[in-house]
Amino acid sequence: EAVEKWGDKIVIRKGIELASYIPYPESAAEIAGDPTLDFVIGSIHNLTMTQDFYLINYTTQIQCRELYARYIEEYVTMARMGLCDVIGHIGYPERYMLKKGFKVNPIDCRDELEHLFKTCIENGCGIEVNTSGLRQGLNRTLPGIDLITLYRQLGGEIITVGSDAHFKKDVGAGIEEGYELLRQAGFKYVTVFEKHKPNFIKI
Repeated sequence: EAVEKWGDKIVIRKGIELASYIPYPESAAEIAGDPTLDFVIGSIHNLTMTQDFYLINYTTQIQCRELYARYIEEYVTMARMGLCDVIGHIGYPERYMLKKGFKVNPIDCRDELEHLFKTCIENGCGIEVNTSGLRQGLNRTLPGIDLITLYRQLGGEIITVGSDAHFKKDVGAGIEEGYELLRQAGFKYVTVFEKHKPNFIKI
């Protein structure tokens, strides 16, 4: 309907967030293969067949570190499946761990993260810089500048910036801040997708 109404005035892309789909490869492939889609974000909100990270009772720093490592490894599996254009909001569990008083430093999982980023690069998958963390207690993007820089150092090129807006007022929130982080990390371009083809737009 939006394309019919405004398609001659603005470009309207069609995309979806496809979440926690590792146990359902056939269904996920059918959804991601919709020919009308331009863009698929793959995301994880819970480990396979468990509850969402916001429902977990966090009790120790060791527990948080182990869950975080498992979370990154599931993203590796997702990147290998080849169904998404980028993986989204790396660090999602951190906001809920922090609410329970546990601060996880993602760089403590550097080996796992390097494995993830290398897998993404090898499979033509990018990462998303999600700005929701700027307004939801973390005071930084997901992922933050340290991981954005690591991804770049490993040869990452495909990177998007999204506001993850669940309300009208948040549409586009933090995008400029996200672009500045890309510049700091050494990126000269941000990525947008058309029919899953990455286009690199100078920032």
